[in-house]
Amino acid sequence: MSNSITVQKFTQRHKGKPVDLYLAVVPAAEIIRRGKVDVMTTANPAGYQRMLSATRTRQIAKYVLGGVGLLPTSLGINIRSGARFEPSEPDSRYGRLRFDEGEPWYVYEGQHRTSGLQECMNRLAIGRNPAELGYELPVTFSIGFSQREEMDLFEVVNKEQRPVP
Repeated sequence: MSNSITVQKFTQRHKGKPVDLYLAVVPAAEIIRRGKVDVMTTANPAGYQRMLSATRTRQIAKYVLGGVGLLPTSLGINIRSGARFEPSEPDSRYGRLRFDEGEPWYVYEGQHRTSGLQECMNRLAIGRNPAELGYELPVTFSIGFSQREEMDLFEVVNKEQRPVP
C-alpha cells in the first residue's frame, strides 16, 4: 500500500472544540503491519491499554474463519505525527490521508479485532502469503493527537458508550 489512503473528512466537537476525523476502509494486513497498541506494561508505564486477552483473540479468529466474520464497527486509529489531509479539490471533504512510512498507527479502539485478524492470517499463512486474507476494516483516523488526547478518545469510546437495553 502506498503512503496514502482515500478518506472522507468529517468534523465533530469534543470539549467545545472542533475535531477533524477521517473515515477510510483499510486492508487488515495494512493495519496489522502499521498498527501499534500503547499497552501499559512495566516497560511502558505511560501506556493506557490493557494487555491483550488470548482468549478474546482466539474467539475473534474463530468467528472470522468460521464464516460469520462480520466486523462492521470502525477501528479508532491515531497517527501522532507525520500525517496530513490533502483534499481532492479545494474545500472538499474527500481526499487522501498522507503519512510517513515509519510512523506507527496507534490503535486506540479495536486491539482485539486487529489481534484476532492477525491470528487468522497466521493460521492461513502456512505456505501462503498472509495478505491473502482479503479482509478490510472501517477505520476512523485522527491525526496529530498527542498520547494524552489519544487516551481521551480511548476513554470516550470505552467509558461513555452505553449498550442499548
